[in-house]
Amino acid sequence: MAWQPRTMVLPGLAVVLTVLCVPAASGQTSVSFESTGPSASSPPVDRFVGLWVYNEDESLNAATGRQERSPRSAAQRTPVGRGAGSGASGRATPALPTAESGRAAVGPRIAPGLNGQLGPTVAMIQENRSLTRDLLEVPESLAISVSPGQISFVDDLFRERVYPTTGEKARYQIGAARFNAALQWTGPQLVKRIDASDGFRMTETYFLSEDGKRLFVILRIGSDRKNAPIMGVNRVYDRVDQ
Repeated sequence: MAWQPRTMVLPGLAVVLTVLCVPAASGQTSVSFESTGPSASSPPVDRFVGLWVYNEDESLNAATGRQERSPRSAAQRTPVGRGAGSGASGRATPALPTAESGRAAVGPRIAPGLNGQLGPTVAMIQENRSLTRDLLEVPESLAISVSPGQISFVDDLFRERVYPTTGEKARYQIGAARFNAALQWTGPQLVKRIDASDGFRMTETYFLSEDGKRLFVILRIGSDRKNAPIMGVNRVYDRVDQ
């Protein structure tokens, strides 16, 4: 009769297994497996918050592939605060590609004037140069903070600029540059689109490295058409732990 205890245990085990399998069969899911975090498409807003410092060695001129602020010879240097190479704060601004590098120079769209001649006016050229100079001025650091519907940037000179992240266009001024800007999240990237008079166009795209320790800022001037000349810079900022 040694086989009788085995007969009694097996039916009991079958009952236990049946009870455990009922939730799975009915489609129920354990609470511990539910995802409470943001979806993959949600912008990583909080990861942008913090202090970021400009990485001079890895920030490049997109047209030449060289450092954005590559050293120049003594004959090429312009004293700080003098000439067109200085921004409103007196700091040197990055050298832009010229016709010698095989790229089109930055300038307003050429259209026929009233007298039938082609070419921009002197005022148009000066305004366009001011826009390029001031908008490409290099912030040595960026302190980024966010609040519902907007993002704030404070540079190393303690100048704060607040932008709504709704994509709504607003009017801004940096130094002598007056322009319109609209900023919004596009997946994990923050994209700012800038336009001004005489057809000036510029985009700034912000995104993070996978580990969140680097901020990349891609600036492009002019048309985004395929095969259009590359005009702009690729900047890198490193996170500063506070």
